[in-house]
Amino acid sequence: MYLSRFVLRFVPLESIVLPKFTGHIVLSLFLRMLGSVDAKYASYLHDYKGVKPYAVKPFMGDRGVLYSPEFKGVILKSGNEYFFQVSLVQEEPAKKFLEALTTSVVDSTFRLLGRSPITITDVSIEVHDLEDLEPEFTDDRFKVRFITPTRFSVRRRTLRRKPLFSLVPTPLSLFHSLVHHWNTFAPPSKKIKEERFLDWILDNVYESDLRLRADVAPIGDGKKVIGVVGYVIYRVEEPESSYLRDMFLLLRYGEYFNVGNSRSMGLGVMDVTKVSDK
Repeated sequence: MYLSRFVLRFVPLESIVLPKFTGHIVLSLFLRMLGSVDAKYASYLHDYKGVKPYAVKPFMGDRGVLYSPEFKGVILKSGNEYFFQVSLVQEEPAKKFLEALTTSVVDSTFRLLGRSPITITDVSIEVHDLEDLEPEFTDDRFKVRFITPTRFSVRRRTLRRKPLFSLVPTPLSLFHSLVHHWNTFAPPSKKIKEERFLDWILDNVYESDLRLRADVAPIGDGKKVIGVVGYVIYRVEEPESSYLRDMFLLLRYGEYFNVGNSRSMGLGVMDVTKVSDK
């Protein structure tokens, strides 16, 4: 099983004012591009109710994701270059998206929100075999920055019609979300024993510092999502455990596929760094 990350650079042909959260716009753009070679498959991916094999990040500039709680909106200036990312973890969607890119996307014009034209100028692709994916680092402390609003589905013992969401990125919530997505797609030799791993997380990983705030992200059609942005510093009580490597592998995976509810549309964008001042 392969993980593929596509980075598409583009230039607006006129200045564009967009909502402050653009993940749903990027998702729509990705599905339209995919639909240019297989409309039925693009519709299937959009409607799929299981764990989705794709995730996008909102529009980005040289300083990273164009998102802040202080934003009223995002302005893409005519002639400037921006980019967005699409991560895929199954062979079929990656092949179909690559076909779309090579046949009808580069140097083509697309419209955002049905009106504002952009031209795709460049595409780069990064591919990893999940069998060989390794953590970027391991340590007894690490910092996770939640860049776009992040929330977690609340697990219930009985199925209810209306879902509940938690805004608190506890170690258990964070790693349950990551390991569940990973185990859905990882080859058998790389799957993590979820229950034992989460027991270890519960016993050994805790928050040592944080700065979080709730924020509302508009996601189109008048809908809004509440999540948290900011950072949490986590500490590991038992860094010599074999689960430490699994934990940091999942953190790296989360940098591709986001974390939490609605990650596929660019909520829960995260990055992970070392904590230097011990």
